[in-house]
Amino acid sequence: MHTSTYRLQVNGAFSLEDAARLVPYLKELGVGAVYLSPVFAATPGSTHGYDVCDPTRVNPEAGGEAGLETLARALQENGLGCILDIVPNHMAADSRHNLWWRDVLALGPDSPYAPFFDIDWHPRKVGLHGKVLLPVLESSYGETLTAGELHLEKRGGELAVVYRDLDFPVSAASTRKALEQTPGETVAEKIRALNGVAGEAGSFDGLHALLEAQFYRLSHWRTALHEANYRRFFDVSTLLGIRVERPEVFEAVHARLRDFARAGFLTGVRVDHVDGLRDPAAYLVRLRELLRDAAPEREPYLVVEKILQDEEELAPDWAVEGTTGYEFLSDLNGVFVESRGLEKLRNIAKGFIGGKNDASQDAEETRIACKRLVLSLLMRSELNLLADQLDRLSEADRGARDFTRDDLRRAIGDTMACLTVYRTYGCDGRISPFDARAFEAAAAEAARRNPSTDPSVFRFLRKVFFSFEETGTDPLPAIPRPGRLAFALRLQQSTGSVTAKGVEDTAFYRLPALLSLNEVGSSPASRGGTAARFHARMQARRGHFPHAMLATSTHDTKRGEDARARLNILAAHPEKWRVALNNLGRELSEPRQRAGLLPSDELFLYQTLLGSWPVTAKGRPAPAGDEFRERLETVWIKATRESKLQTNWVRPDEGYEGGLRDFLAYLLMGPGRITLEKFLLPLLETCAREGARFALAQLACKCAAPGIPDIYQGSEFWDLSMVDPDNRRPVDFEARQTSLSDMTKWLDPDADPSGRLEWARKRWEEWPDGRVKQYVLARCLRWRARYPEVFLEGDYTPVEATGKSRAGALAFLRSFGETELLVAIPLRAKAHGVAGQLLLPDDWADVPVRHLFTGSEFIPAKRGKVTGLDLAPLLAEFPVAWLWKSPAGDARPYTP
Repeated sequence: MHTSTYRLQVNGAFSLEDAARLVPYLKELGVGAVYLSPVFAATPGSTHGYDVCDPTRVNPEAGGEAGLETLARALQENGLGCILDIVPNHMAADSRHNLWWRDVLALGPDSPYAPFFDIDWHPRKVGLHGKVLLPVLESSYGETLTAGELHLEKRGGELAVVYRDLDFPVSAASTRKALEQTPGETVAEKIRALNGVAGEAGSFDGLHALLEAQFYRLSHWRTALHEANYRRFFDVSTLLGIRVERPEVFEAVHARLRDFARAGFLTGVRVDHVDGLRDPAAYLVRLRELLRDAAPEREPYLVVEKILQDEEELAPDWAVEGTTGYEFLSDLNGVFVESRGLEKLRNIAKGFIGGKNDASQDAEETRIACKRLVLSLLMRSELNLLADQLDRLSEADRGARDFTRDDLRRAIGDTMACLTVYRTYGCDGRISPFDARAFEAAAAEAARRNPSTDPSVFRFLRKVFFSFEETGTDPLPAIPRPGRLAFALRLQQSTGSVTAKGVEDTAFYRLPALLSLNEVGSSPASRGGTAARFHARMQARRGHFPHAMLATSTHDTKRGEDARARLNILAAHPEKWRVALNNLGRELSEPRQRAGLLPSDELFLYQTLLGSWPVTAKGRPAPAGDEFRERLETVWIKATRESKLQTNWVRPDEGYEGGLRDFLAYLLMGPGRITLEKFLLPLLETCAREGARFALAQLACKCAAPGIPDIYQGSEFWDLSMVDPDNRRPVDFEARQTSLSDMTKWLDPDADPSGRLEWARKRWEEWPDGRVKQYVLARCLRWRARYPEVFLEGDYTPVEATGKSRAGALAFLRSFGETELLVAIPLRAKAHGVAGQLLLPDDWADVPVRHLFTGSEFIPAKRGKVTGLDLAPLLAEFPVAWLWKSPAGDARPYTP
């Protein structure tokens, strides 16, 4: 089992060979396994790899097969594992590089690859029968054709339709017919005639007839919002859902993965977007069996990208070690947010935004409204397909045949909007009580919100959905059960996408009271957390999924882990935030009005500045250069489009976005900089300094909690990144390697304790350079590797704090036999100075224990019937503490 993982984004700019060169550094850091982004052949130029074109080949842009062999050799030589991120839900709709898809476009339903893709060949729109919609044109089909932007070319000995940098195959039969009917002596002359004359509509009649004879229909990209007849990834029309539940598709998609497992270097798999699969539980069983068969000597490590809402738990029967850790991120982040300050921040935001926004400050209402908006704006084609499916089913039942398609669509859409979890998992006669209650509650709430709709429509929807359950009496005997199951399964596959787009990518950008809560796996409605709840969650994790990942930054988080830590400080200083906003509002009134800013967008900007602004070596705001301004501008424009209040991705408001750019330039490069320096940047200094303490606390806790800590690339230094693509910027690994090399002596467990204290304090004094974080991380990861049983199998025991420290600190024990680790971290911005004790087991009394970060020795004392350790000197010495207690004579060697 891996003791930790380190996430690397491989692509054309950071290749597999680059990753191989980094392996010795990762080993020195203490990492147990490299965790790679998808490595299969993707759309050329892809920076993330999730747009896979060919799962049978390694991405040539990232180094291809040779690059992977180089990395595999480096991993095996250094004893590191390899976890690979795979994409079983979708592929890129790239007609040139995805040969499976190209074959479907050429042969239609008769292609052997047609069953690979989730296509409705008989949709409601008659013009799409036997065709697949290709929404790739920048203007309407007619305009594009008449402008001469569509033309025929010989490509690789075959005729193809070319549009800009895209090309599409032409079926052989239609080619023969078109050439026969077109005047000309040679094929080249006939092609020239078919290609017409730009601006002369009639000259394109032949080409239009040829295009009409294809198994696809070229259209404006916006038509996908309403008429796409294939399952997409979220609302992305260039990503096609694949039917991995079919055995032949599963085998084709996973053939190379099996090869990697047989080769010995692949030790684990992370499954992307598990909620998009038809039956995740069955898929995961099949995947585990494939990996076991390929490498029977090793049990595969499997985790899924699954976002759990509130008290939702991962299905215990899934054949996985757990999730990638977003629920842990939420649990851990919450304990650093002071609940009383959080409520004040919400009131401040409400006052700042007032009635000037369409965005409600009620998180639940905003969530439902945004999911409804996404269904109407971005995912209506998915909703239409479901409505068509349910409408066809209703025709077979005398009690439902009068339901209109509009009523059925409204019932489906509003039930999806009211669902409080990403999806349910009913399948093959089973649905869990939790999932059943979740769907029942959603349907009931949707019915309540639609008093003008016949309630029996919602009752019918529930009956069809619960076809999962095999009961004695069939509630809909007239409707064949396979059709009902097909609808219910497709509905479940769709709800996760609606939630992701509606909540993560819309509501999160409308509720800017405290952006550190607007995170994947968390909620703007959070009330913060308590030590007691955190302990309960960790004990449950230890009992059910002790080897799940522990994440604090990923490629999908909305901001870096240390940016969140900074923003959490605002809950400790709500009045300072109120004063800053009042002053900014007064001083920037004119440029704000000139830009026409929505208050919620403005509030988002100020918090993003606080979270991401770089600081100097002395902890003061650094100059904001062009690079930072450009990064911030990109993120702010993205945020305003995601909020969909004034601008959006479908129809960007260029005037509004121009005002945003002007306002940002005024703030950072113009006269507004003086206002920032006077009213916002002093608060930034507080947030940066106190946030660094919180950042070390979350790191020390993450590395000791039950599970496998995952480190996102580069975050061994401060991670103040913003939402993607900002969090995928190149990492300066050379600086990190140099820094680690300089501290090697202090990573040695046998280094001089007194010297370690002085050195560690110096690192904390120089916190802005980030080396203190790398030091804490390396010490933690190396210690995990030295004593894996404590962290992978050990017990988790809450430790109570007394006095003023009760709410100001969090502590727990990890123990295996006589070996124990005490973790103590501050939960409040100034907790390092509070009085109080940690109450410890009696066997800690009078036993010298070593502070692993400073080398200092502490001796818990027994006073009366209680064994305790004073917190004040512990957390004053260094921001966080790991105290180690092991049997006499335990001098286990560790060789990185």
